[in-house]
Amino acid sequence: MSTILLGLLLCYLLLCGVAWFYQGKLIFPGSQPLTSQYHDFANREFILEQDDINLQGWHLENPAANNAHILFYFGGNAEDVAGMLPVLSRLPVRHVYTFNYRGYGLSDGLPSQTGFYADALAIYDRAASLHPGENVRFFVMGRSLGSAVTGYLATQKPMHGVVLLAPLKSALQNGQRTLPFVPVKWLMKHPFDLQGIASQITAPTLMLIANDDVVIPVDDSLETWESLGGEKELIRLEGVGHNNLFDNPATFKAVERFLRQQGGI
Repeated sequence: MSTILLGLLLCYLLLCGVAWFYQGKLIFPGSQPLTSQYHDFANREFILEQDDINLQGWHLENPAANNAHILFYFGGNAEDVAGMLPVLSRLPVRHVYTFNYRGYGLSDGLPSQTGFYADALAIYDRAASLHPGENVRFFVMGRSLGSAVTGYLATQKPMHGVVLLAPLKSALQNGQRTLPFVPVKWLMKHPFDLQGIASQITAPTLMLIANDDVVIPVDDSLETWESLGGEKELIRLEGVGHNNLFDNPATFKAVERFLRQQGGI
């Protein structure tokens, strides 16, 4: 009996070791570079030098927007943000900045929570330095894992509005649900705990949830919603899932309306 128990213990420890070692692969699967979009938006490419690495990004400018506002967009954990450029270019803000995370697209480096958060601060500071002025308003939008990066940035820098698309509760929660018999709490290096910082987000916040989301349960998003500390609005979208929110025209309309409302336009 003792031999069997010892064998089971060793197997369990091996499972924990594998979970710890491969968590980066699970949390950051990366994305296939969208080379066609790179070509289409080549004249809008913007490279940010950060911590001795180059981040691949884009600066979109909408000349039809009668304002000086700036929007930052952060994508999901398997997203090349170039896929969002056609949508972002139509939003009613003068400037949009979006970047592929470290290790995503053609960005250098290795992905990590620490790196993502540091890069978000650097992206904000760079854009703010390029567009100074009293009339500038800042907005940030993020999807899925990017909602945690968005939430972090909103707790560190002044924002006039926050948009959370299919937001998570935390990567820790996702991991615990996937591996219920593993002490994920003690192994997780990249918790991305959005709910834990949600009370510190005081800017007006729009949250959009896909009712057919099978990646992040709706209940997880709702727990984050309940924890938000400021003025907030919740919209639940029918007929779309985690990865195709903008297939529902109501998504773009809601984001556009929110940006106009909070931007005073």
